[in-house]
Amino acid sequence: MGFLSVIRRWALRDKMPIREIARRTGLSRNTIKKYLREDAVEPRFKTPSRPSKLDPYADRLSAWLLAQTRKSRKERRNVKLMYEDLVKLGYDGSYERVAAFARAWRADRHRAELTTGRGTFVPLVFQPGEAFQFDWSEDWATIGGERVKLQVAHTKLSHSRAFIVRAYPLQTHEMLFDAHWHAFRVFGGIPGRGIYDNMKTAVDRVGRGKQRDVNARFQSMASHYVFEPEFCNPAAGWEKGQVEKNVRDARNRLWQVMPVFKDLEELNQWLEDRCIALWSETAHRELPGSIADAWEAEKPLLMVLPPAFDGFVEHSKRVSPTCLITFERNRYSVPASFANRPVSLRIYPERLVIVAEGQTICTHDRIIERSHRKPGRVIYDWRHYLAVIQRKPGALRNGAPFTEMPDIFRRLQDHMLRKEGGDREMVDVLSLVLHHDEGAVLRAVELALEAGLPPGVLNVVTGKGSVVGEAMGLSMDVDVLVFTGSGATGRRLMEYSARSNMKRVYLELGGKSPNIVFADAPNLEEAAKVAAGGIFRNAGQVCVAGSRLLVEAAIHDDFVAAVAKVADGMQVGDPLSLSTQIGAVNSAAQLDQNLGFVETAQAEGADLVTGGARILQDTGGYFMEPTILTGVTPDATLSQKEVFGPVLGVTPFDTDEEAIRLANSTVYGLAGAAWTANLSRAHKMVRGVRTGVMHINTYGGADGTVPLGGVGQSGNGADKSLHAIDKYINLKTAWIKL
Repeated sequence: MGFLSVIRRWALRDKMPIREIARRTGLSRNTIKKYLREDAVEPRFKTPSRPSKLDPYADRLSAWLLAQTRKSRKERRNVKLMYEDLVKLGYDGSYERVAAFARAWRADRHRAELTTGRGTFVPLVFQPGEAFQFDWSEDWATIGGERVKLQVAHTKLSHSRAFIVRAYPLQTHEMLFDAHWHAFRVFGGIPGRGIYDNMKTAVDRVGRGKQRDVNARFQSMASHYVFEPEFCNPAAGWEKGQVEKNVRDARNRLWQVMPVFKDLEELNQWLEDRCIALWSETAHRELPGSIADAWEAEKPLLMVLPPAFDGFVEHSKRVSPTCLITFERNRYSVPASFANRPVSLRIYPERLVIVAEGQTICTHDRIIERSHRKPGRVIYDWRHYLAVIQRKPGALRNGAPFTEMPDIFRRLQDHMLRKEGGDREMVDVLSLVLHHDEGAVLRAVELALEAGLPPGVLNVVTGKGSVVGEAMGLSMDVDVLVFTGSGATGRRLMEYSARSNMKRVYLELGGKSPNIVFADAPNLEEAAKVAAGGIFRNAGQVCVAGSRLLVEAAIHDDFVAAVAKVADGMQVGDPLSLSTQIGAVNSAAQLDQNLGFVETAQAEGADLVTGGARILQDTGGYFMEPTILTGVTPDATLSQKEVFGPVLGVTPFDTDEEAIRLANSTVYGLAGAAWTANLSRAHKMVRGVRTGVMHINTYGGADGTVPLGGVGQSGNGADKSLHAIDKYINLKTAWIKL
């Protein structure tokens, strides 16, 4: 309305004559009168179409302008250079015409983008279980009192809009793989497609259109989880707009309200819990209910989650002469046997695994330090250098790895290095951890230090019994041997004694201890409980276990039922649990042997009352049901052989004499018990049953004040009490006349 406003101002405000307005505008007086009368018509002038000198070159110039939009700013030609190129082609018009054409072309292109290009989008719809979107972002959090920049993985289900956020120190392959596993774990399954931008950890090279050279490790991960990766066009983030929005929303909903965390693991747990909570708090924009409701409906359509992809990145490394490899400016120790040799380093988000010859040789916690101002660290495992100090014990004194030994070993070292040859002895002690549980070795050293034993009093010698045991048995310098174990090994040690210096040999060997229950027992219910505990505690792996139950015939059936009821109620499981009453069998071989005894007993005519099978196999432990068999004859294998497991054989008797005869019908004589209210009968049992210890109306109650030992093939000598000292003392008579 600008032109009409001028005419109206001249006529109405300035009172200019129509003739003068016509002269100034070039319009007829009638036209001016019409405009003033209608009051709403903007004058329009028909511009005649005139040919331009630029017309023959318009298409070429448009193509040049379009080509420049696809180049970076540094590579683009300006309009002046295009004008010069047109002149070379024969254009003889002005530069201003070329510049005006360029401005008009850019304006038209901008309008097109607003209507048909980037400014306009087609709404997308995803079916349940169809796809997820993934993206990275950068954010900050306070961890361990320090503000840390983090790389944040965002994963979002395209249908339900369920999302998970997880933080990492780096955007590397191993972090990417770990982020996918945790996302799929939280989602409860895997969609059919994954939508990504062209991140370097997934795409090695971007080709024409949708052509991509996908990274081999990324493709392996996608194949493992059985989803199809799909990549956006370059600079087209709106193609995964859901997760892009999630990145923006997360800054307000998560990062600006989060507390301080002690470590990255605590942060990620908080992020996971907060994301899941937000599912319920956030309404789904297109579906009824919340995101959580939509996810519950989508979850059954996700593929079942397989085991986690082994998402490591592997590097080849060469171990230095100081048994170290270098990674990310830090150095990590490797067992000395691999010094100067190539190894494979497998990199995980939180740990480093060193592999050689197809076997894992050691593992370290991964140290990630983002600041290059700090020097690299050296991470030692002192155990890796034991082979070196066995050859060079002097290196123990100032060896850097050994400054990180447990305090107990450090205290022992301070004590040992004060005397000549102490470094060698200290090396021998440390080497025990190569063959034995380190906790047990530490406890033994701790007890020795607490006892204040002088050096040399306590020595721990390791190795196979066939080697070390034979050497000790045949040694002319060993005066006394005390052994707990099998009868075969005990006899072998006695043979060694005869072949060497006639050293004294004290043995605690096997047992087949009888537990005799008379009808007049003062409390049969208690007797049943104690009898069950006497065989089933520690899964029967006790030398004095009451493995033979002799029951007076008059009460046999009722008493066996009572013991079985107690056994069935005993809790089998993790020995560290306070509710557990029966732990595991020590090995698979021992478990197979125990089950074999049950099969043999049944084949010999015994009846299985309860148990008899392996249980809790899913735990990986060797657990066996408490087992009771009746009808076990005196000459049966189960009566004569030590099982060393939770297997109880039951035999009836009628008279006192028969009870004693059955109790003494084995080659063993370690322990026994009798349950009776008759004191005379109790003394009769104590005298008549051939054992080292005999219980009356109890079982397993002897303490350290009384001796414990066996007779027959259960061994000789006594442990516990002052009598145990006799094994280590030589009596000497001095007959003096003054």
